[in-house]
Amino acid sequence: MNAIVQLLVKHGYSVLFASVFARQMCLPVPAILFLIAAGALAGAGRMTLAVALELAIIACLLADMVWYEASRRWGDQILYFIYVLALNPDAAARRSKETFVRHGPRTLMLAKFVVGLDAATPPLAGLSGTSRLRFLAFDAVGAALWSGAYAGLGYVLGKDLDRAAA
Repeated sequence: MNAIVQLLVKHGYSVLFASVFARQMCLPVPAILFLIAAGALAGAGRMTLAVALELAIIACLLADMVWYEASRRWGDQILYFIYVLALNPDAAARRSKETFVRHGPRTLMLAKFVVGLDAATPPLAGLSGTSRLRFLAFDAVGAALWSGAYAGLGYVLGKDLDRAAA
């Protein structure tokens, strides 16, 4: 965790933005730890919490928009691309589709907290024909909840950062 804090101290908000964007693009980046560290640094007065949250939300929205538009263009291929490393890609895609059909775009508000579903919901929104404006509205709420939860955790537990990360 100290390495993440040092990266944030040295490079600031750009590292936070890049880590959140990379995670939303399905790369194995510990963006949650970066959010926790940013919250802790904000609690210590070394970052501004509002700026960190704004950048995290924008990074989420930009990456999710890429997946949304890709699915509108290439259809189910994008969903199967996302689940290519799953033990059973067909079952994973089917479960995600069932969840999205059952709850609709509202799924975007909590999906970032569920591994696997977080990657699938932007393409599912595109596949389902959800309008861009509706997609962005629900996705922005989800990004704010997700970013706020982890940055808030770091902010509140900043004095004991290693324990907060665990």
